[in-house]
Amino acid sequence: MVYLVLIFVCLFVCSFQLDVEVVDLSHTIGPTTISVPINPPFNFTVLERNFNERYRIWIEGNWFGMSEHTLTHVDAPAHMSMGKEYINEIPLEKLIGPAVVLDVKRKAEMVQEYGISITDLFDWERRFGRIPDGAAVIMNSGWDRRYPHPYAVFNTRNISNLETYRVPSWTFEAADWLLTNRRVIAIGVDSPSVDFYSGETLPVHRRIFRDSVIALEGVANLDSLPLHGATIYIPALKLYKGSGTPTRIFATFPKCRSFLHKLKK
Repeated sequence: MVYLVLIFVCLFVCSFQLDVEVVDLSHTIGPTTISVPINPPFNFTVLERNFNERYRIWIEGNWFGMSEHTLTHVDAPAHMSMGKEYINEIPLEKLIGPAVVLDVKRKAEMVQEYGISITDLFDWERRFGRIPDGAAVIMNSGWDRRYPHPYAVFNTRNISNLETYRVPSWTFEAADWLLTNRRVIAIGVDSPSVDFYSGETLPVHRRIFRDSVIALEGVANLDSLPLHGATIYIPALKLYKGSGTPTRIFATFPKCRSFLHKLKK
């Protein structure tokens, strides 16, 4: 009864204010940046960091270089599908939408390579209704807590061998069902990949890119989002012919929903 009263009060307050909570869903790119070893390491070079006598002002400028597929990033369909969209060709309306969060933290604690299943999708819809059109559907396995430690993130003792990586991800069956029966803009994970590293054919990447859907990998801080009701923004760099790009993904939702989310915890 008390809980219902709190919900009513919260909804009443929300009707009179439009304040929103903003959540950063990205890891910081820097010296501890994680990427698979086949990619060149992150490079950050200071070009200028001093008081400029000519302009009489302090000036800083840097140069950085890294793989497109570094830390929190977006995979464009062109990443693994010839003739599909590059990152600069993705329309803005496909970079914003409802956030659907699949909380599988307990399952991932028991199974090191837990895969999002069709049952997980059904369970979410049983609680919140049909997955909305234009949604980004993201796995929350609690994996973001392992960053920035590469051996923990890839769950291996041999960081140089990709086949030893054991991380939670998506099953092909779940991705195929979702794309066949719902209209989504993105499939995402808080782990390094939407596919298991132990496989060789990368079926989830193949499937989602076939439908021109993007992949979000290395998403952070999903525990701060409600499982439904948030809007996700994916401000990807407009990189010419890019197969992907690091991005500072974020989400917003009404502060009253933030209150209810914390209450449920």
